[in-house]
Amino acid sequence: MSPLTTYLIMCKNQTAALRLAEYLSGQGFYASVMRPPAESTKGSCSFAVKVAERQLIQLLASLKDSGLKYGKVYAYFPDGSTQLTNA
Repeated sequence: MSPLTTYLIMCKNQTAALRLAEYLSGQGFYASVMRPPAESTKGSCSFAVKVAERQLIQLLASLKDSGLKYGKVYAYFPDGSTQLTNA
């Protein structure tokens, strides 16, 4: 992936995304909440937590230990497009 690639961790709703971002920030990761592009939501009212590529592996390991629920992870490119990942 490009150095400008970030990742979107999908959440069911805004509250879940805010909780996830708050947890990650408390663990020392940069995380911001945003509405994801329509192509990655399939018409739902999902929100996403945007994170840096360089932190993704450590961040996902931390999330697994937290017990917090989250959905699919998408690569988010500078042109606004997304691609589903295996993360």
